[in-house]
Amino acid sequence: MTKWLFLFLLALVLILTLRYFSFSFPPKEDISNCADNTISSNLEGYWDLNRVDNFSGLEPFFEKNNTINYSIILNRLLPFFLSKSQLFRIDFCSDEITISYNYFRQWVQYNFSFLQNTEIRSSDPSLISGFAAYDPEIIKGTFIFRGIDIKQEIYLDGGELIRAIDVKGSNKGIIKFYYRKYEQ
Repeated sequence: MTKWLFLFLLALVLILTLRYFSFSFPPKEDISNCADNTISSNLEGYWDLNRVDNFSGLEPFFEKNNTINYSIILNRLLPFFLSKSQLFRIDFCSDEITISYNYFRQWVQYNFSFLQNTEIRSSDPSLISGFAAYDPEIIKGTFIFRGIDIKQEIYLDGGELIRAIDVKGSNKGIIKFYYRKYEQ
């Protein structure tokens, strides 16, 4: 076995393993057939993590190390293999907003009333708890997720859904995830 064949097989096994452990199945509850929807929002729907933009920050690293040829792996192949690895879903029904997203192979789902800042009702209270509020076209919340205090904002910017997470007590700044509308 040559060195290049070994490296190819190793990369293939790593990508397929990552794909297996991160593939997303549909969420447990499907409330998309809500007939009593009192509000419409552009936030509603399925959103897929925009892997291309999230990995594009590595290109300066490749340029600096004269390995720009490898950037095609991050910008084309990895997004293809990791599609549906993180889906984000927002549903509006009556006066309730339901947010669902996968955390590796586990779905986290919580809902709250958009009429006021309310405590969330979670599918797994031991996993996530907190408060959330809806302002026009922005969802804000403070949560305890697996024992970590976070502040989160969800909003649209240029057609993409932005999920900004700030870990309380950390000086690393805000983590932003960019999502594109997912066409099923």
